Amino acid sequence: MNTRKEILEKALDAVNKRPKAYGPPAENFERIARRWNVHLQNRGLTLCDSNGAPVALDAVDVATMSVDLKLARLEETPDHEDSWVDVAGYGACGAEVARVAASAETTTTAQEGPAPKFKVGDRVRLSNLPPDAHPGMRIGFLGRVLRAREYGSMHVLVEFDEDFNGHDGHDRDVRGKDGHCWWCSPDVLEVVEEPAWKRAKVGDVVRFRAGCDLRSGEVSEVDDTPGDRWRVAVRGFGWVHNDNVEEIVA
Repeated sequence: MNTRKEILEKALDAVNKRPKAYGPPAENFERIARRWNVHLQNRGLTLCDSNGAPVALDAVDVATMSVDLKLARLEETPDHEDSWVDVAGYGACGAEVARVAASAETTTTAQEGPAPKFKVGDRVRLSNLPPDAHPGMRIGFLGRVLRAREYGSMHVLVEFDEDFNGHDGHDRDVRGKDGHCWWCSPDVLEVVEEPAWKRAKVGDVVRFRAGCDLRSGEVSEVDDTPGDRWRVAVRGFGWVHNDNVEEIVA
């Protein structure tokens, strides 16, 4: 059996090679957690905290259970050297995953004041006309936020669906967007909540209807062809009609 130093060196080598094959541990373990959560949901099982509130597995849970799995194996075969290497490796990955999770939580907690009303990518509706509105602009126009500034009275650049201008006098450096863009103040815009099928991205876990059943699965492909009624494909199931996508669960 290898020495303590040799086992740690093997674990270090495995940990250093792992991101190239699977990506950063925090992201890889989070993907695994999503798949485990889908499996539990499809089996009709719900995890709850000490207060009975539903909870989902996360990346830290995956790291912890991976170590537990190796320890369980060592109870039967304590001389299995690779298991000791795996315990050290998963322990190191788990420490990184926990650090990333704690850092994200601290960053969120440290934020002061209300969250910005708009962020890049938000779908918005023009609820009122800006003071300098182009004659072609109309209340009810829909668009998407291209830029959001934290200062000034005109700080949200919106790319509207409608070509109301023919040329963009407000922001000429937005190439390919002429006639659609306008800087607006937040008080003339409102966020429009898009349906789940429209917001879903590859890797998201969605709940969808399949006949009389309600199922969950990971989005494997997205087709943004305009007018397509089958935008989302679910791994192991296939394409799902837009109307059957209920919600994004993870």
